[in-house]
This record gives sequence, structure tokens and C-alpha cells, in this order.
Amino acid sequence: MILFIDTTRGTEIEIALYEASGVQYAVKLIPVHRRESEELLPAINDILENNAKKVSGIIVMNGRDSRFSATRSGVAAANALGFAWGVSVMGILKNGDFGSAVKTLSAKPEFDKPVIPIYSKEPNGK
Repeated sequence: MILFIDTTRGTEIEIALYEASGVQYAVKLIPVHRRESEELLPAINDILENNAKKVSGIIVMNGRDSRFSATRSGVAAANALGFAWGVSVMGILKNGDFGSAVKTLSAKPEFDKPVIPIYSKEPNGK
């Protein structure tokens, strides 16, 4: 299963599991208001426990048009989990191609490098 993390939506975070074919298996939407970092890991734990699946790769939305902290929370969690689980992590933009990310993950199953976040501005709007 591929774990998908999106903390860039503003009012909610999305955690989903996808099959290697790109078909969505499970999804969890969590309403948040500037609490992405507090809600993210428990939500990931819940979706994995409820679906009893092993993660083979991680796709994370890595920026643009999102708050600095929201982007950082999602990317940092994806990189840490990818490293800990030994699975590859791939970042996509809001207009990124999810299907091509799934294919890329299939070709490189082990963690090789972290995703770099793309920020639209400096922290605190500087």
C-alpha cells in the first residue's frame, strides 16, 4: 500500500491508502485549524491500524500555496516515516501527477533521499 499525506489543504488534512495500481483503498479526512502537526501522526496510525496494511511507499504534497507550518509538518512526517520504514518517499505539488508518482515509487522501493518542501513564502509571512 502507498500512504498519501496532504497537509496543504488549509482546513483539513487527508491521509489515504492506495493500492500499487493507484486505486484508493481507504481515506481519512481530519478537520484542522492550524493543528496539522498535532493531528497528523495519530491519523496515520488510525488508518494503518484500521486497515492492517504494510506501507510500501509514501506520497506527500510538498508545497505551494499552503502555510509554511502545514507544508513542513506533512513533509517532515513523510520523510521520517519513510526513513524509519525503509520505504521511498515522493513529493508532488497540488497539480502534480499522482499516477506517475505511484509508478516512480514502484521502481524505487527503498528510502534513498528525503523530499524537499517547496514553500510559497518564509515562515510567519516574512
